[in-house]
Amino acid sequence: MSQISKLKSPKLVALSGGIGSGKTCIAKVFTALGMPVYNSDERAKQLMQTSESIRTQLIALFGEDLYKGNELQKQLLAQYIFTNNELRQKVNAIVHPVVIDDYNKWLAEQRFDTSTGSLTTSSVTELNDQNANYTIMETALLFENNLYTNFDYTIYITAPLETRIARVMQRDNCTRADVEKRIKMQLNDTICMQKADYVIENNNFALSQIIAIHEQIMNKNQ
Repeated sequence: MSQISKLKSPKLVALSGGIGSGKTCIAKVFTALGMPVYNSDERAKQLMQTSESIRTQLIALFGEDLYKGNELQKQLLAQYIFTNNELRQKVNAIVHPVVIDDYNKWLAEQRFDTSTGSLTTSSVTELNDQNANYTIMETALLFENNLYTNFDYTIYITAPLETRIARVMQRDNCTRADVEKRIKMQLNDTICMQKADYVIENNNFALSQIIAIHEQIMNKNQ
């Protein structure tokens, strides 16, 4: 494990929330405010298609049927990991390090100086770019992997349970029972809220909460 290198400017912010909480929509607001956002969930999906390392390890774990040609069978993978927590953790252990490496490349593309090291599952690099006040990593595994300790500020998103269930059912075309299984496999909202620096209640007043948090982080970094 690499040691943590404390950050200067810009600061690193992590954005998380349970399934169906609205992470992606809220991340878009921060993008509109001018802050670079890395969507680790979307990148993970892409990397499971393109990374030879991930492909080899997943096939070793689940068998050749997990891929047809170059195409990951997402529904088959979901059946495995959302009914077996041990398998889900094994998949995370395969995919997460590759995502972190990809995140480091993304930081470099933002013209950040990563010469002092690189972000691993237990460390973040010192960044010296002045163009952005802070950057955001959107990730569902922030608290499960204890990655949150490496960020200057963490934001956790909550939403009413029924709202979350309805969103995921519509988005993923799945049953209520499927969504409830996924929610039960994630960390409890209360635990995550206690660890987070900021909490956004994703309701009709989410925009005002986002702007308030944005202004607070901006002011702290001046």
